Amino acid sequence: MASKKRTQRRRANKAARRSAPISPLVEQAEEDKARRKGRRFARGPRVCLFAAAILCALWVALVTALPPTVLRGVLESQLSDAVNAPVTLGAVRVNPFTLAISVWDVRVPYLDGGDGALLTIEKLELIPHLRLFGDAAPVQASLRVFKPVLDIAYLGNGAFSFSKLLPDAAAAPEAPGVPLFALSDLDLRGGTIILRDGPVDISHTISDVDFNAPLLPSKDTPFAPTLTARVNGTPIEVTGRIEPDADTVRTVFAIRTAPLHMEHFRRYLAEFTPLRLNSGTVEADMAFTLSQPRPGLVATSLSGTVRVADVEIASPEGAIIGRLRQGHAKLDDFTLSERRIRLEAMELDGLYLRVSRDEAGRIDWETWLGPEGKPDDTPFVVEGADLILRNSDFTWADAALADTQVIEITGVDGRIAEFSTRPGARTAMRLSFGIGSEGVLAVDGEGTLNPPSLHASLWVDDLPLIALRPLLGGTPFSDILGRVAVKGGVGFGTGETSDAAQRPGVPFLAVTDAEASLKDLSFGRGNSLSAADRKAGKDAGTPAVRVQSLACVGLNLDTRARTASVRKLSVTAPALRVSTVDGVELAIPGAKPAPAKRTPAVRTNLPAGRLTSALPDAAKTVLSGWKLTSGAFSLTKGTVRDTKQILVDNLSLETGPLTQDLRQPVSFTLGGSAAPGNAFKAKGTLRPVPLHLSTRLDASGLPLDLLRPLGVLSGLSPSGTLDAGLDAVVEEQGKELGVRASGAFTARDATVRDARSNKTYATFRRLTVDKLRFSSAGTFEAEDVLLDRLRLDVALTPSGTLDIMSCLPTGKRDGGASFRFAAAKLHLQDAALLFRDRLHAAGAAVQDIDATFTNLTSSGMADVSLTGQLGGAPITLSGKFNPFSTPPAAALDFTAKGVDLARYSAYAKAYLGYPVLQGRLDLESVFRTSGWNFTLDNRIRLEKPVLGPKDTRPGTPDYPLPLGLALLEDLRGNVTLDLPVSGRLDASAVQVGGLVGKAVGGLFAKVVTSPFALIGGIVGLVTPDDPAVQLVAFAPGETRLNPAAQERLKRIAKALESRPKIRIELIGMYEPASDTRGLKRQRVLRKVLARAGKNAEASLKPAEYERLLRQVYKASSAGKNGNEEPDVMEQRLQARENVGKADLEALARSRAEQVRAFLLRQSPGLAKRVSVAVKGGSPLVRAGTAQVELLLR
Repeated sequence: MASKKRTQRRRANKAARRSAPISPLVEQAEEDKARRKGRRFARGPRVCLFAAAILCALWVALVTALPPTVLRGVLESQLSDAVNAPVTLGAVRVNPFTLAISVWDVRVPYLDGGDGALLTIEKLELIPHLRLFGDAAPVQASLRVFKPVLDIAYLGNGAFSFSKLLPDAAAAPEAPGVPLFALSDLDLRGGTIILRDGPVDISHTISDVDFNAPLLPSKDTPFAPTLTARVNGTPIEVTGRIEPDADTVRTVFAIRTAPLHMEHFRRYLAEFTPLRLNSGTVEADMAFTLSQPRPGLVATSLSGTVRVADVEIASPEGAIIGRLRQGHAKLDDFTLSERRIRLEAMELDGLYLRVSRDEAGRIDWETWLGPEGKPDDTPFVVEGADLILRNSDFTWADAALADTQVIEITGVDGRIAEFSTRPGARTAMRLSFGIGSEGVLAVDGEGTLNPPSLHASLWVDDLPLIALRPLLGGTPFSDILGRVAVKGGVGFGTGETSDAAQRPGVPFLAVTDAEASLKDLSFGRGNSLSAADRKAGKDAGTPAVRVQSLACVGLNLDTRARTASVRKLSVTAPALRVSTVDGVELAIPGAKPAPAKRTPAVRTNLPAGRLTSALPDAAKTVLSGWKLTSGAFSLTKGTVRDTKQILVDNLSLETGPLTQDLRQPVSFTLGGSAAPGNAFKAKGTLRPVPLHLSTRLDASGLPLDLLRPLGVLSGLSPSGTLDAGLDAVVEEQGKELGVRASGAFTARDATVRDARSNKTYATFRRLTVDKLRFSSAGTFEAEDVLLDRLRLDVALTPSGTLDIMSCLPTGKRDGGASFRFAAAKLHLQDAALLFRDRLHAAGAAVQDIDATFTNLTSSGMADVSLTGQLGGAPITLSGKFNPFSTPPAAALDFTAKGVDLARYSAYAKAYLGYPVLQGRLDLESVFRTSGWNFTLDNRIRLEKPVLGPKDTRPGTPDYPLPLGLALLEDLRGNVTLDLPVSGRLDASAVQVGGLVGKAVGGLFAKVVTSPFALIGGIVGLVTPDDPAVQLVAFAPGETRLNPAAQERLKRIAKALESRPKIRIELIGMYEPASDTRGLKRQRVLRKVLARAGKNAEASLKPAEYERLLRQVYKASSAGKNGNEEPDVMEQRLQARENVGKADLEALARSRAEQVRAFLLRQSPGLAKRVSVAVKGGSPLVRAGTAQVELLLR
């Protein structure tokens, strides 16, 4: 620039002199002066020319004498060092006059030692130009290259065959200075460039390359540099322009292409990815700049604009996964040596990308563009002014969820200003987009692209929560719906952290002073939502949770510091659908309980307690490792319902400040209702660990269903309403929960069901308890208890236990602590008991029960007075008892009048073997206990009982019940008897039916073993001196009834008159020996009486008997004389008598007839009921004893 200015000044001076007028005198003086000066300097040129001639001669001699091989070696060495590769040259020639250097056959071999050469040049000329004045290099030269051939191979992974020839970008730059040599222009003719793309096995040839460009300013610099060539046979021509810049020249070539179809590059894309390039066009308006920023250093750069349009990319299966309507990038500079790309701006309009995750959780784009080997080169840095997105859409398809979820991110607009991929370079960002066709999300802030980070203001308006579904797969939130609005600060990144528990580089998220709100939130539909509706995001099915709105103010979150806080949190109109079958849990249709997995317990620093042990591991980790705080919390207009009905409506909750420290108490106020007109309110404090709840509960119409999930009634499920005013404390006591309560309550219209089978066990209209004092440690005290219109329905199971027992707790309190119960007065009015016996297929109903229990305590005897109806028959119960003592104590009297026996026929059939078809029962029972022993004395009166046919099934009791009743029935058909029952209360199974059956069985066993003892005991037949009333004894050989036998038969006749259903069979018996002797004696006696002319019934005086005996003896063949003693005569006469079996059987029959005749004389009406036993058509007789046996039938 300095030399240029001096030239301009000289020209200006000359022009001024020419234009100014000169006087003749002055002109003459100047001419004289010039002549003198010319003569003085005329000798100088001659001297200079002579010296120059000598120098030229010497230079020619030197150049001519210098061997070409020496010069070639020097050039090869210098060139090899310059390009980091061995360079060989052919002939080298120097023009001594022009100083031009010509080199033939330049060759740079492949760096890997293969055949061929990376670069060959047929001829290279360097023509110097001396420039002794100026700031540039004193020696400038034009470079002409003839027929160069450059063979470039792309090796993949960003590496080329010439990559190692490039200077190290990290090397320190050389200090600037004034070099000795610089290129003034470059002229390339007849060149060829061969491009070999190794990964795709494609070659491109650029031939007939002619290129001319000035590098330094010169008067010979062409105005427009040119580039002509043929690309794969297609001619191209590039024109350029010269931009002088001080001592150098920048030559800029304008490269413009018409839209090129991208389909031609598919084979290149296939090398890197299986994706398909379906369509698209690209056009370029580029400027290639060739310059020499300082002498000796040639630099190139590329700039301009690239436009693409209508790009479409498909997956390997053919699905469209990417589109770009149009896009352009304005390249400010691309420098290969510095590995830098600078974009002035880049804009993408109508970009669409679809990203999918498969069932295994793999992202499809990661699979298609998976990691490959990376070159060791320093990565390129991309930076620029703005990156602009317009009208762009993205699709997220997630098959890792139960049903594939698709999220549409639409209308993405934004700008990333001054973006850069340099590590740590900050850039401004502003983005906005929507989810589907609804909702707007905007981010405005700054961050870095490498590594990714952001610190910005976040604004979300009406964004559908369906966007969160991909993050919530496998949870009840996977079908979440609703809308969210957020306003606040947000930050994320992978920076350092001060927390030793977190590794540097782990992503973090921070939210500062945010306001967030959720509207129309719902989730937990389970299988009530069809797959089609789930994919469409429809609000269908039956969600377990609905929330009208949720708002939080002052939300702060920092995952690095593990802190989270919210200044105020409020929930409006939440609606929960719960299941109370086994505790309380969300009622998600079709949800199955997760299988129990034995996993090691998570170690945390949380205090031990029932609540912490019940928490999921994830919650334990959060509470243990995070610092959580919250200001006021409020909930309004809530609803809780089960699958059938609303449990709580208008639910409200307000709490004081909350923290993650579970040992801190929290104040609360809880309220709600179950139906219009019903309400409850609880106010108190809650300490989660160890659990301690202290509250005042005021309720009006509170549903008893709420007691079910609390486990108060074990397996029972109550319903009804509760009015209460209670002060209650629930606290953790070791492994148990302790409950204390005081106050009063009234339960109305209650029903108690089996929680599993839904069977109703009890209903009552009202239960009122005044001045209650309750403790789960074993105390229940009340001043007055009223139970109105109780209906109790219990059943005896086939196993012999009451069904309600399976619903009641069976465990014992630790330490065996006794239970204290006290009620000054317990009144039971208008109650009823229904007892169903499934063991015997029977039942009983007690109605109109009215009972009063006074001083009912666990430490003393209470008075009881009860009346009622048993199947329409009046019953009473009175006395004293204590059911809470051990052993239980009682002194009770029970009566029943006119109980219908047919109702309980099943018990008679089960325990006695006969059903009862009709009849009534009057019962008077006295129950007494003594320790564990008890007695139950029963006075039973059966009115006209009628039995059915005997049950002949195996195992049925075999008692002579008809005979027993016949023995017991009076003339009116009634039976009266005393039936004592006794046993122990601590027996394994005390069953009234079994005890009564045993007693009745023992009673009727006497019918077989001692029927007359049974009847005698009833009507007074049996006396202490005559217990064997069923036998009538005879003297040996006689048939006459003695007085004792006659007296016995009279009592029997009288008893038979009062028991019209009894029949008697008589069996005559004989004793062979004694009756044989007796018959012989009787025959001798009859012969003696015949001598006197008297009958067999007559009697004789001893003297007369001896006189007549002697006559009979003398008349017989045995008598030789009549002087023997009477005994000898009787023995000899009897010895001559023959008595056979027929005589004995006749004797037995005669005895039976004598008994029958006597009974008929006493009561002629017994003729059909008293008979001689017959066998085979003949009277039945038996050998045995000399008697008649009476059998009752």
